Amino acid sequence: MIKKQFEWLFIIFFLFFVIYGGIPIEYSKENLKGLALDKKNKLEDSTIYYQKRLYNLEKEIIYTIDKKEYIYLQINHLTKHNMQVPEILEVTQKELNKKIDGHLSEKDQLKGVISDHIERLKELHEQVKKTFPDSYTEWWQLKPEIKKIIDSIDTPKIKDENVKIKHEYKSVKRSSSSEELRGKIRKKGLSEWVSVRKEGDKTIALKSSLPIIFASGSANIPNSYKDFIKKFGGFLSTYPVKLKVYGFMEKPKDKWDLGFKRASNVANEIVRYGVPTSSVSVISMGDNAASKNNTMKRRVELVAFIKEGAKELPPKKVYKEKKHSNVASKHQSTPKPKIDHEAEPHTPLSHGEVKTKDEVAPKEEHKVDSHANEKHEEVKPKASKQETHSAAGNKVETHKIETHTPEKH
Repeated sequence: MIKKQFEWLFIIFFLFFVIYGGIPIEYSKENLKGLALDKKNKLEDSTIYYQKRLYNLEKEIIYTIDKKEYIYLQINHLTKHNMQVPEILEVTQKELNKKIDGHLSEKDQLKGVISDHIERLKELHEQVKKTFPDSYTEWWQLKPEIKKIIDSIDTPKIKDENVKIKHEYKSVKRSSSSEELRGKIRKKGLSEWVSVRKEGDKTIALKSSLPIIFASGSANIPNSYKDFIKKFGGFLSTYPVKLKVYGFMEKPKDKWDLGFKRASNVANEIVRYGVPTSSVSVISMGDNAASKNNTMKRRVELVAFIKEGAKELPPKKVYKEKKHSNVASKHQSTPKPKIDHEAEPHTPLSHGEVKTKDEVAPKEEHKVDSHANEKHEEVKPKASKQETHSAAGNKVETHKIETHTPEKH
C-alpha cells in the first residue's frame, strides 16, 4: 500500500516536471536571489560594524600612546633634574604598555574578521554575476562603505595600515592653525614642555606636558622652571588667550591655600611677560586624591586656550611703557626715593613743617628741567603727579616723580 503511494507521488512529480519544467527552475533562481541578498546584507552590516570598531580602537591606541609619551616625558624630566621619580608614574607607564598591547591584539583580530567578511562578499558577488549575468545590476549593489573597504584592502600602496590610520586621524584632528602653533612652540624650545591639542571645533588647547613641581610646603617657584615660564609667557602674550593655572597641594591640613599660592605665583610670573591679568584664571585644586605620591601633588599645571585661526597680536605696549617710565629716574642725580601713593595735599615733613603742592612744585619743576636740558630743550610735566619726601639730616628735599612718558622734541 505504501509502495503504491510512493509510486503515484513519483508519477505526479514527473508529470509536473515535464509539463511545467520551467517553473521549478525559475523558482530556484528567485530563491537564490533572496538568499544572496539576505547573506549580503548580514555580511555588509557586520563588516561595517567591525570597521567602526577598528576605527575607534585606532583612536584609542593613538590616545594611549600619547599618554604614554606624556608619562615618559615626566619621568625623563625628573630624572634629568636628579629628582625622585614617583612610583605612580612607573606603575602608570606599565599599565599603559599593557593596555596598548591589548589594543593591538584586538586590532589584529578585527582586521582578520573584516578580511574574511570581504572575501566572502567577493565570492558571493561573483556567484551572483554568473547566475544572473543579464539582470543582477538591477537588484545587486554593494554598499559604498563596503566598496571603500575593498578598495583600501586591494590598494598595494597601503603596506602599514597602522601608520596610515594614525596619520589620517591626526591630520583630520589638527588644523593648519594647530600645526602652525606646534611649529612656533618647537622654535621657542618648548616642545618638551607644551603639548598642542584640538579642543572642540574651534579651540586649540596648549597644555603643560611637564608639571611645575614645588618643594614640600613651599609656594616659591624653583629656579629650574623660570626659563620655561618666561618663554611660555612671552609666547602666550602674542595671542588672544585664556589661561588657566591649576595649583595642587600635598597636605589636607593646608586646605586650598597652598595650592592657590603656588598657582598665583606662577600666574604673576607669566603676567610679567605680557599676558593680560584679565586673561588668567587661578584655580586651587586642593589635595589631589587621585595621586598617591606627594611629589606629584605639589605641582602647578597650565592650560591655555586659543581660538582656531586667531591672529598674532602686535607687540605689547607694556614693554614700551616700562622702558619710557625709567627715563625720569635716569635724569635724577639723587637716589630714587620711596613713593608714597597715599600722599595728601598737605604732606607733614620730618620736622613738623608742612608744604603744600603749590609750594613744592616750582622747586621740583626747575630741578627736573635742569637735568632734562642735557638732552632735551624742555620737558613738560603733565597734571597727574605723585609726591615723595625724604629727610637727610636737618635738610629736607622734595622730589616730583613723573609717571608719564616725556614728550620727544
